[in-house]
Amino acid sequence: MYGDRVHEEVIKNGETETGVTIHIVDGGYDSGIVISQEKVAVLEGDSVEDLRRRCRRSSIVCGSKCYEISAKLRKRIYEFT
Repeated sequence: MYGDRVHEEVIKNGETETGVTIHIVDGGYDSGIVISQEKVAVLEGDSVEDLRRRCRRSSIVCGSKCYEISAKLRKRIYEFT
């Protein structure tokens, strides 16, 4: 499940939080090592659009953390070559 369907199910099920996860892709479905994760609160009265907007903001935070990790790894690799 992806996109707005996820947000619809989260709201329908009365969840209090959802989130954004960036992980390494492997042979399974969402089974890779987690690189970055951000929790997102589900507020009373949230619409799918509200939740999507907050998740997108959190995805920027996750992406930034991944970029920082990648930059540090590249620097370390460069130092060893």
